[in-house]
Amino acid sequence: MMGRRFRGGGYCFYNNATDPAERKKWGALYPWSIVATGKLAPAGWHVPTDAEWSALESNVAALGYNNTAKALSAKTDWVANTFDRAIGNDLSKNNTTGFSALPAGCRNGNGDVERYYRAFWWTASEPGDDIKDAILRTMHYISDRLARSIFMKVNGFSVRLVRD
Repeated sequence: MMGRRFRGGGYCFYNNATDPAERKKWGALYPWSIVATGKLAPAGWHVPTDAEWSALESNVAALGYNNTAKALSAKTDWVANTFDRAIGNDLSKNNTTGFSALPAGCRNGNGDVERYYRAFWWTASEPGDDIKDAILRTMHYISDRLARSIFMKVNGFSVRLVRD
């Protein structure tokens, strides 16, 4: 189980992991307040906007991949599923793009995580004038799509960076 609060208010690791290999593989989970500072990414990088995630989806489709989630998902660590097009069905067919998405889960208000079942990534975008929520992208082991969702900013999700 994950701790109830973010380390120093900024991030947390699954099961409070201290092993460097574990931390490197799964990464940290961040509340949106850290994303919003603009200081999370090193120089020359940034957290992608919702529009940039949409462009990624379009580019994957333009390359002829009709299953965006499988094309982006790693070949390891996803829970198995029998639905024909699901991420968790035949992991050897995953990751044709090299994106290597792992199901790192999340940290919600109860400290719960859905590791191995779901992946969540913050975008740098907010849904209009809604001050409590932000936009993120998600994938689920039983699905075949990269979904767009809106969640409360206090939750902890992964962050994927792109070059400026």
